Amino acid sequence: MEYVAMARTAAEGPELAAYMKGNGAKTLLCLNECDISDQANMSVDQAVAFYRKYCNPLAKKGYKVIAPAISNGVSNDKLMGLAFLDSFLKKCTGCKIDGVNIHWYGPKLGDFKRHISTVINKYSGKGEIWVTEFGLEGGKISKSFLQGAIDYLDKRKEITRYAYFGAFTNGKGMLDANGKLNSFGKIYKA
Repeated sequence: MEYVAMARTAAEGPELAAYMKGNGAKTLLCLNECDISDQANMSVDQAVAFYRKYCNPLAKKGYKVIAPAISNGVSNDKLMGLAFLDSFLKKCTGCKIDGVNIHWYGPKLGDFKRHISTVINKYSGKGEIWVTEFGLEGGKISKSFLQGAIDYLDKRKEITRYAYFGAFTNGKGMLDANGKLNSFGKIYKA
């Protein structure tokens, strides 16, 4: 199994080069949800400065570096979701970016498919497209949503990697109380 590293917040920047060298990772996900206040919580300009200082040098050394993950949120107060990513990509001139990374949470499979289709249309020329978190709002899980999302993602060759969010053992995820795959986990594994 491949280990993919993530610089989740700005605090990890100073140790990032040593961490990448020491853990065997070849890919770095550079920042987690800058557009969310309880995650990386950075403005576009702060994210660009972080990328240039810590992530871009790693990309130039041969590591694959994926742009900051974004939510599918919308706000009138702050750039979020695709607007954040658009601004980041526009401002990070001269940056070596190997792909984009999105997250999605919502109520319906149709909404998920529309969002993924929008992402593909906007960013298919920007390198790889990763969906490293997706799921229903509120940590809910449904077999029809999970199967439908997996079937859709598997058919979209533009999506390089994807991961459902939540292998929890609290009955909401893919593991039972003993850490074994439940019916949801078996769908995901198949």
